[in-house]
Amino acid sequence: MNQKKQLESIIEESIVDYIVEKVIEKIIDKSKRGLLLFTGATIGYCQAIESINKLKMDGWEFDVVMSKSAQEVLTIDTVRKSMGIENIITDADGLVIKELLRKNNIIIIPTLTMNSAAKLANCISDTLVTNIVSKALLSGKPVVASINGCCPENEERRSIYGDNLSDFHKKRLSSNLEVLREYNIKLTSSENLYEKVNKTLLKSFDLDKSNSSSISKLNSNIEISKKAEPKADKISSSIKINKKVLSRRDIWDNKMYNKIFVNPNTLITDLARDEAHRLNIKLLKE
Repeated sequence: MNQKKQLESIIEESIVDYIVEKVIEKIIDKSKRGLLLFTGATIGYCQAIESINKLKMDGWEFDVVMSKSAQEVLTIDTVRKSMGIENIITDADGLVIKELLRKNNIIIIPTLTMNSAAKLANCISDTLVTNIVSKALLSGKPVVASINGCCPENEERRSIYGDNLSDFHKKRLSSNLEVLREYNIKLTSSENLYEKVNKTLLKSFDLDKSNSSSISKLNSNIEISKKAEPKADKISSSIKINKKVLSRRDIWDNKMYNKIFVNPNTLITDLARDEAHRLNIKLLKE
């Protein structure tokens, strides 16, 4: 390959990498729409609101639905002020669930109650929230739920209500959560809601780890795949790659090595260098 063709190959790969990353970034930014379903749980509420407001700072937009229990316990004014969202949907609004599901890409339950968890686990959809979740699961929409308020082992719950449940009762409540996991509902704590929502969004696009790492580099607010792979996973100290251009994909495909050797005239793209740094791999020319 003469120098002109080599240069054309380098330029072409760099342009393709850049375009792919920018397209993915724009798709993800435009997909940051979530439907928040508030039930009446107060445990974990403050942490959940903190996560939601952090998502808003990243460009997320939300529709908000409150159950009757949430309206009584949390109150519409409290939720409205805590998130700066004026429009809150309730049973009285005659909402069209199909339209809400069409508009939003992820369903988020910031404070799931034991009652709602039990109903969802047993396929009971006689409330606004459980009806929306049931239809979301039927349509394939991802659902993320914070379980601080419905986990029998939650320390805050124990400090408030004591530890008076029988072992059988705890087991039954815990089994409801296991059923929700089997339904593919993503369970998390209120403290980790921010990370879980972002990871669920990326996973909904079925992105491989090389793409998700580049997205996290471009959008530093999405904390995913940023840590280096443990050195214990490395199977050998080095490998030699004979290519004119070393791409990010080459680094990812050989992530099990501590060192990658290339020819003196090999061009190493910036994306490849970033990926090597992320994975603690040394790039050496010989």
